Amino acid sequence: MKVKPLLIAVILIILLAAIVFIVTYVLRNNKSSANKLDKKIIACEQKVDQEKRYGCFSNIGLTNPDLSVCNRIKAQIDKDYCYLGVAKIKPELSTCDQIVTLGVNDSCYTSVAINNKDSSICDKAKDQGSKDYCYTYVNIAKSDISACDNEQNQSMRDICYLNFAQVKQDLTICDKIQISGGKETCYSKIALIKKDLSICDRIQDQLSKDACCRDFAVSEKNLSICDKIQDQPMKNYCYTTINL
Repeated sequence: MKVKPLLIAVILIILLAAIVFIVTYVLRNNKSSANKLDKKIIACEQKVDQEKRYGCFSNIGLTNPDLSVCNRIKAQIDKDYCYLGVAKIKPELSTCDQIVTLGVNDSCYTSVAINNKDSSICDKAKDQGSKDYCYTYVNIAKSDISACDNEQNQSMRDICYLNFAQVKQDLTICDKIQISGGKETCYSKIALIKKDLSICDRIQDQLSKDACCRDFAVSEKNLSICDKIQDQPMKNYCYTTINL
């Protein structure tokens, strides 16, 4: 049976109308999204506090991990913080290579290196401190403590152990720290992370143990823990801070 020409024409008109509707909807939706993004950029630009401003642009990259979004931003340093945000979601070296601002590019290389567990990327950082930090946290991500063991500088080795112990929540790594008070600080930090007050009891030095209990009490807003503190000024501080 032959289809009538009129029926074919009606079908074609309906299809054409559907296509026009879809295209119009997409264009309107894209325009609306672009307008919302522009408003976010303007809001970031209006922030006076630098830390909040840069955090705002970084958040744009985090929530819109697309370099074309960052390219809508005018000021280079603001754009670089947006790139940094993108790199945290999409850890690609090419994104960091576009960053011009010193310090921000090092942060980007470090983030990408840690995410990819690739210490060779740390070599691209300009600042030696950034490189050391990068190597440490890449090895933490790889669960490889040998980098700490092989560090020649005692202070840097202890800092490496401290960071490693906190991430792994491993008290045995705290025991490797040699610097005075370092082991106690390590115990205190892990006690807070694990929310385990009994870890404070492992500290031999009474003043350090009191400090651990104080920090735990303040963190948990628990006055009863202040009672465990023997140093009176520290105990008073504990009560006062929680009651604020």
